[in-house]
Amino acid sequence: MTIKNNEDAVSPVIGVILMVAIVVILAAIIAAFVFGMVGTVEGTKVV
Repeated sequence: MTIKNNEDAVSPVIGVILMVAIVVILAAIIAAFVFGMVGTVEGTKVV
């Protein structure tokens, strides 16, 4: 009896993991940029 290794699904799984990682990293960079801009907004001066 021989055990056959099925490695057909390895590449799609790695591809999905890489795509999810890229999306998470991009979301973190965009969120840091947006929240950084929010802190620099100055309020109007009351005269």
